[in-house]
Amino acid sequence: MIIRNFYYYLIIVIILLLIDIPKGFSIDLNVRIIIPENVYENDSITLYCLYDLGNQALYAVNWYRGEHEFFRYNPQDVPAYKMWPYINSQYNIPVEISNSDENKVTFKAVNKILSGNFTCEVTTDVPLFSIGSATALLKIKSKQPMNIQESYSQPRSSSNTFYYTSVQNTQK
Repeated sequence: MIIRNFYYYLIIVIILLLIDIPKGFSIDLNVRIIIPENVYENDSITLYCLYDLGNQALYAVNWYRGEHEFFRYNPQDVPAYKMWPYINSQYNIPVEISNSDENKVTFKAVNKILSGNFTCEVTTDVPLFSIGSATALLKIKSKQPMNIQESYSQPRSSSNTFYYTSVQNTQK
C-alpha cells in the first residue's frame, strides 16, 4: 500500500513539473550579426552581435570563422574572454581584445584570408541554456591601387620656363 501511494504521488509531482516547464524548453534570442560591407586589407573593423535575452542571464557569446571558434566571451570567467591561438594564427584573425566584449569583436589590420562566414552564437544560463546564432559573410577586398590622374592646367611661363600642375591622387 505504501509503495502504491508513493508511485501515485510521484506521478502527480512529475505531471506538475511538466506543466511548469516552458514550452520548447528555450526562448527565441533574436540574434543578429552586423558586418561592415566595404572592407579592405589592413582596415580595422568591428563585427557586432545583437540579441535579446528576455529575462534570462547570459552564459556565453561564441564567435566562429567558418566552423572554428576563435573567440568566446563568458562573463562568469576570469578573464571573461578566451581565444584559440591555433585558429587565430591559421586564419590570421587579429582580435583586438581591448575593444571586444559580449556584443562585439574587433579586428585590427585584416587581410583577405580572413574573408568567409562569421557566426555569433549566444547561450543563456540556467535553467534553460537557450542557444541562438546568426551568420554573415565578410568579404575583404584588396586595397585599390591609387589612381593617379595627371591634370594639366594652362602653362604658366616666366620667360622660357613652363610650370605644370601634374599629379592628382584619387581613391575609389
